[in-house]
Amino acid sequence: MSSSAATTADPGRPADQCPDADLRVTFGALEGAAGTGYVPIVFTNTGARSCALRGAPGVSVVGNGDGTQLGKPANRDQSGAQDVRLDADGGQAHATLALVDFSPSDGSPISGCTPKRGDGYRVYPPHSTRAFFIRNSQALACDPGPVFMRVEVVASGASGAK
Repeated sequence: MSSSAATTADPGRPADQCPDADLRVTFGALEGAAGTGYVPIVFTNTGARSCALRGAPGVSVVGNGDGTQLGKPANRDQSGAQDVRLDADGGQAHATLALVDFSPSDGSPISGCTPKRGDGYRVYPPHSTRAFFIRNSQALACDPGPVFMRVEVVASGASGAK
């Protein structure tokens, strides 16, 4: 598919969208506040050219040892979306993921939530259909249950947890 066809099919996608093959996706340090944990999802450009990301990534907890999605995906807060430049060879951006603080042993503060431990997180960069897996033995989901995560749009730099 040509870049002009991709742009037409997805008008929110930057013209110089970071290619999935040139991205590394990791989590930064978790910080907590008043029943919610915040973790930056860090996107690193490993390519030789600068590129851009725009919008909020897709995020889900996966488990059962086979990538099964547990619970509902994170709500994407697209407010304030703008192109964020990632310099070549190591430029970074992040999107803050907010997680309700609950544990299987303590029950859940969310009505209708049955906590279930996952294997990690599936993350789709904004305007991408390729998923990246981030292993995390502390991943929890409401399965079944209501939405328990929210993710913000990408911003410059590698940090930004609340």
